[in-house]
Amino acid sequence: MPDNIFLVISGDVSLEKIRPKIQEFFEKPSRQISQSIYVPQEPIQLGRRYSFVNFTNPITRFWMAWKIPSITDKDTAAIDVMAVILGQGRSSRLFRSLKEELGLVHSINAYSYTPSYAGIFAIGAGIDSSNKHVVEQKVFDILNKVKNEGIDEEEIQKAKRIALVSQLESLLTVQGQASDIGSNWSVTRNVNFTKEYIKRISMVATEDVLDVAKRYLIDDTLSVVEVGNKKESSSEVFINRGIKKKIINHSLENGLKVYIEEDHRLPLMSFSTVFKAGLFADKLSGNGMTQLLSRVLLKGTKNFEADQIALKIESLGGSVLPVGGNNSLSINSEFLSNDFEEGVKIVSDITLSSIFPDRDLKIEKSTLIAEIREEIESPLSLAVKTARENLFGQHAHSYSRLGVVDDIEGYDSLSLKNFYSNYVNSRNGVISLCGAVDNKMAIDKIEEFYSGIKMGDKVDPMLCEPQWPIKTKEIEISHHKEQAVFLVAYPGLRLSDEDRSVMAIIEEIAGGMDGLLFVRIRENLGLAYYVGMSQMLGYSRGNILFYVGTTKEALPKVQVELESIIESLISEKIGEDILSRAKNSLIGKYSLSRQSYSSRSQSTALNILYGLGGDYDQNSIQQIKEVDSDNVLKCAKKYFNTESKVIVRIIPSVS
Repeated sequence: MPDNIFLVISGDVSLEKIRPKIQEFFEKPSRQISQSIYVPQEPIQLGRRYSFVNFTNPITRFWMAWKIPSITDKDTAAIDVMAVILGQGRSSRLFRSLKEELGLVHSINAYSYTPSYAGIFAIGAGIDSSNKHVVEQKVFDILNKVKNEGIDEEEIQKAKRIALVSQLESLLTVQGQASDIGSNWSVTRNVNFTKEYIKRISMVATEDVLDVAKRYLIDDTLSVVEVGNKKESSSEVFINRGIKKKIINHSLENGLKVYIEEDHRLPLMSFSTVFKAGLFADKLSGNGMTQLLSRVLLKGTKNFEADQIALKIESLGGSVLPVGGNNSLSINSEFLSNDFEEGVKIVSDITLSSIFPDRDLKIEKSTLIAEIREEIESPLSLAVKTARENLFGQHAHSYSRLGVVDDIEGYDSLSLKNFYSNYVNSRNGVISLCGAVDNKMAIDKIEEFYSGIKMGDKVDPMLCEPQWPIKTKEIEISHHKEQAVFLVAYPGLRLSDEDRSVMAIIEEIAGGMDGLLFVRIRENLGLAYYVGMSQMLGYSRGNILFYVGTTKEALPKVQVELESIIESLISEKIGEDILSRAKNSLIGKYSLSRQSYSSRSQSTALNILYGLGGDYDQNSIQQIKEVDSDNVLKCAKKYFNTESKVIVRIIPSVS
């Protein structure tokens, strides 16, 4: 209905050019009055509610939820601040107590969901099912402490700052700006609601948080949901329209490469420090080492304990996220640009002085082992794991980045320190910075804080190529889940391969939302829950996967259809209309992925680390534009016309 549509367009567009198009696209529906939808008010809850969902999984998902008012209610800002204090960030009360100090949860957070009608305040955790009752009791202990002892002003100010940064970050992309205006109107009928909300946040006082905690977080309105194995009964924002960018490449005296992109549209900055590591390093030192190390980087340094680090970061409204990837170890951070010096000082201390305490290491090992075991509970993850092992043999790429349980159990602080010493050095790393900073000041501060990084030896990650199967391997596995999976794995590409742009187009043609797999197998035949094509890239060749999630009965038909689609890729030229759509879609995804400061700093740091250059993403867009149907056919033949492949079928054991 026209009177029920609110159109938002955000980005580099001309109103004069776009208005006729809007009128053309939307002129046909005649104006008429739409029927109002009546949403009855939910009755008052008079007691605790409990629901259990039986689901085979090593980690139990546990939620405690309370009813709260709608987004426009005067209490909403105080409730949102309360969510930050309780469960958002490493210095939050729930995380510090249940995760860091007691080790009772694998993960925990708190959030509020506030639509235009009554919402919920929820605390969610990943736990071992045996800990359910003690986790619930500890949550209530923390809530009662807030209600009875109060919250100090420093904690309130930190929470308000985090909320402000979150709102600013949501405006970094054109999607974020459009979504902000659209959701403001659809939910509150006020396009300026975000500005008013920020003002409300800034006015929240300690007594406001205590008041909402006492009125809403009570046992009578609590609903508890458990999903797992059944073990028992149970302020105003101004956006600078003039985009100012300046790019600087620099090397510190110790050899550490630094890349800086000045962008002053918003008062934020993102900072990525990356080192060559991942699967090739794990093969030499122990499977899962990069992943485990990334999880204990924030657990303490020579200068600060874990809770002090978390408090420092979140008091600035910032974030620091270590990531253990297939080919690298990254430390990605975001701060307000005014806090640049303090932010870089914190990150450099984490990078250069981490100590990996035994107690925290034990907790993170337990969580990682649970995730490894959970991974094979998914039929698709099991298919990918099986294909990888059979395609790569003894090569480093045969292992998951999460590692192997037996290896993880044997690691201690000394083994992590030795690994860290080998790979975290100035000749093996890159720093990339994007945001509203002065490049000269930034270089001076980075030089100051990173002058002490170990020089070390330059790491050469080039591995021998995998020994591919001589002929097709077919593996069939029985699984207790009801979903069947058909997967085909081929030898893939290196990070440095020139075919990457062409293969990315093939991935879009075959595995995109309007791709060959989706249209034929899912839409036309209705045989699939999901379809896809994906790649793993590495310093040596990775893999290419085609996969379909389906039913046991449909599996033979799915195999025929998928193999037919792959055969068409290597025997027939792609039509120009299909190729054009794929190229446009891929270029759009590349462009959209580089809108935020964090995505640009992370992508650029990795591209430089891999030897591809800081302008690799921009060059890739131009390469995509130049690809024709002959290039696509040639590339498909090169990689898919081979017997060196692995076929995996996951068959449900249940009827």
